[in-house]
Amino acid sequence: IINGLAPSITKQAKNPEAAFQWVKFLTSDKCQSIVAEDAVVFPSLTEYSEKAAQAHEKAGRDVSAFTEITKDASNLAYYP
Repeated sequence: IINGLAPSITKQAKNPEAAFQWVKFLTSDKCQSIVAEDAVVFPSLTEYSEKAAQAHEKAGRDVSAFTEITKDASNLAYYP
């Protein structure tokens, strides 16, 4: 799970290949750029974080409480 996003495929999927292609798209640069541009959620790819923050700011939302803390790696929790 990255940033609360966890695209996955159930073993009961009727079409696992189509499900895989969908998950592949959801995690792609193209989709994450769209997510950032539309300020849907924070993208799972960190290179789009600033783009998302700017989109939120343009919409009148201050998301600095979520973005500032990530600029210092000592604030991040890593799980084995």
